Amino acid sequence: MKLLAVLSVVLSLVLAGCGAAGQTRAATATPAAAAGAGTPAATAPRPPATTEAPSSTPRPTSIQTATVAAPRSSTPTTISKTPSLDSTSVGLISIPNATVVYYDIAGSTERELRAQLDALGPVDQSGWLGDAYTGWNISWRWPAYANGSCQLANVKVTYEIKVTFPRWIPPRNASPEMVARWETYTRALAEHEKGHVDFVVQTIPSVAEAIKKATCNTANAAAEKVLDRIRQHDVEYDAATKHGATQGARFP
Repeated sequence: MKLLAVLSVVLSLVLAGCGAAGQTRAATATPAAAAGAGTPAATAPRPPATTEAPSSTPRPTSIQTATVAAPRSSTPTTISKTPSLDSTSVGLISIPNATVVYYDIAGSTERELRAQLDALGPVDQSGWLGDAYTGWNISWRWPAYANGSCQLANVKVTYEIKVTFPRWIPPRNASPEMVARWETYTRALAEHEKGHVDFVVQTIPSVAEAIKKATCNTANAAAEKVLDRIRQHDVEYDAATKHGATQGARFP
């Protein structure tokens, strides 16, 4: 009967966006919870026991598994240079390799919109509020055997990235200048979040490489070291851009 091995799942959250008077309204990345310390792990159902002819080749008795909400390539070869705006809506964006989840705000003036961002913007695990939020989830799996061996060469790495982003539908009394100002802001905010997304995607192959060079007992730790590089990049990237302010992500 096959047994399921422990799934290592890591989550890192990054907030971005700036408040009035150039005050950054975002927190740096927070360390992800370690596997087995409250992080949920997806597992595959156990198949029924079967009787097979004896074989000289060891058969897997367990395998690390993961379920990703939407299929994505674990080793994308191209990354778009610029997030795109939906031509039919104000401030809707598309960031390659990420799913965008919107929260709606209302108002017709800069003050009203800022108040809505302050009240409804995403909050990270430390309690800090931002206008946008990028979260990533990376997991890996490989066959393992009852004799303690494993096939790290067959490792599969998957990921999921979600960007929480504000959405505004201008009322009829909103000025064209206000609409243009919002579009400029959301483009800049999306460009900042794309920087976080791109680094995660570019680093995915390194996770598999680290696992393949490790042993069955050290593979998880080797992968975690690569994820630490992503977390460190998030911190340094936010510091260098002041959480997007230097890229124009400042409203009003």
